Parts: sequence; C-alpha cells; structure tokens
Amino acid sequence: LDTPYGYFVVLGVIAVFCLLLFMRFKKAKWL
Repeated sequence: LDTPYGYFVVLGVIAVFCLLLFMRFKKAKWL
C-alpha cells in the first residue's frame, strides 16, 4: 500500500462495506 492508488482502493472497499452494513440494518429495521 505504498502507492496512492492502493490507498484509494482500501478507502473504496471500506466505503462499500459500510454502505452494505447500513442497508442491511435499514432493512432489518435496526435504524
């Protein structure tokens, strides 16, 4: 992860993961 590109890839993966968790909680009526 020495390259700026790798940094953006990690940020993208984390963002997608958080979005999926949010949608799952929303569907489960937890939020």
